[in-house]
Amino acid sequence: MSQAFAPLPETTARPFVAPGRTEGTNEALTRLLGQPIRFGILRALSTHESLSFSDLKRLMKITDGNLSMHARKLEDAQIVSCTKGFRGRFPRTEYRLTPEGRRSFEAFVASRQQE
Repeated sequence: MSQAFAPLPETTARPFVAPGRTEGTNEALTRLLGQPIRFGILRALSTHESLSFSDLKRLMKITDGNLSMHARKLEDAQIVSCTKGFRGRFPRTEYRLTPEGRRSFEAFVASRQQE
């Protein structure tokens, strides 16, 4: 006996609001960037033009699933951009900070240094 399941509704990611634009943004920024793995991803990307999934996985010493989940959160918030393609016959995923992501990361680091 088979059951029919309704498809899940599609969600649309809302763009990240940079610090200082609305109240509560600092809390949202802290929740988003305050995670150690996400902070590590952003710290690595802030010193490189781009990094591949494999490079980030090796640098962070985490599993594929863990990296994928945290990178997706940053991508949904438009902090990080993700480009998928091929290098030769092998799939390659590249991550880089967006201009807004770089500003948000720098603001986050500056706010942490003031505390």
